[in-house]
Amino acid sequence: MTDDERRSLDEKGFVILYDVLSRDQVTAIVDRIQHLAETSERDLSREAVVEPDMIKVVDLINGGDVFDVGYTHPRVLAAASHVLGGDMKFHSMGSRSATPGYGHQALHLDFGRDLGQTHPAGCNTLWTLVDFDRHNGGTRLIPGSHTSGQNPRKVLDDPEADAPGEIRLEAPAGSVVVFGGHTWHGGAQNFSDDVRWTLLTAFCKLDHAQDPPVAEMIDEDVRARLSEESRELLDL
Repeated sequence: MTDDERRSLDEKGFVILYDVLSRDQVTAIVDRIQHLAETSERDLSREAVVEPDMIKVVDLINGGDVFDVGYTHPRVLAAASHVLGGDMKFHSMGSRSATPGYGHQALHLDFGRDLGQTHPAGCNTLWTLVDFDRHNGGTRLIPGSHTSGQNPRKVLDDPEADAPGEIRLEAPAGSVVVFGGHTWHGGAQNFSDDVRWTLLTAFCKLDHAQDPPVAEMIDEDVRARLSEESRELLDL
């Protein structure tokens, strides 16, 4: 990581890493998510919030080798490790992709534990598989909110409304946005005519539960191709 990237994580609570994925990687990942969404039965019991008009696929660690980059890319791992203070393991990987007209969320935290502490319990990474802009609903982020020690759902009159200091994420396809579990954020409505394809990979502290425990669900062919470093990260 560069000094500016570390500073962004420390001061803003998030950083945009550009050019993480090639165009071919982006295309392959989108094609695979779309295929899985069309051919797999959706388990609504696995979704914290059921959004019928969103394309959601979970447990992408078993989705194909195109997703291995989600837990092996060195720049992304370095940023997540910085957020978590080096105390890190894999948490989960999935996709929440907004169809036209949908995608808006209330401002929220991904990991509500350890509020007020320097290092949150978890860190999320958002992989842009299309160009993100205000028109297709670039994610809402509140710079500096990670230091507030507060949960937006508890202190805002209307977490779904625009908030003071809010920005909208703008980043080209192939970028990764890394943000700590205490950073206030939320999806925004997709006003375009196309799906806003997204990959999400989360990491957490060693004493935090994975979702679900990887050892209980990972396919044997995936396990067989893991490096020793990835086995340790996945808590196997």
